Amino acid sequence: MAHENELIEQRLLKLEKIKEKGANPYTQQFRKSADIADVIKDFKDHETVASLAGRVMAVRSHGKSIFADLVDSTGKVQIYIKKDPAAEGNFELFELVDIGDIIGVKGELFKTRTGEPTVAVK
Repeated sequence: MAHENELIEQRLLKLEKIKEKGANPYTQQFRKSADIADVIKDFKDHETVASLAGRVMAVRSHGKSIFADLVDSTGKVQIYIKKDPAAEGNFELFELVDIGDIIGVKGELFKTRTGEPTVAVK
């Protein structure tokens, strides 16, 4: 039980930090452009911008970049966030996101060197 209370405290602390950064963690203003499966299926090798929403299922941090798996009821897509001063603190905000959180992201789709469709979050 003590371990569970520690996790809850950590999550509540992250929630407060998100609010301190001026982000509303409960907003319902985000509008997705399509389901993940549709965006992946329709993706070509040219610039495609998409707004997607889903649950964070995995996070891989690589110093100045973060990759994560975003899943909705139709499929999974990788998202990529790069530490960039012009990105208005998006990287620092995403560092507060936990596996299981439901988020919305907007960005340009590209394929990684391994050919995986990925959203470069803006």
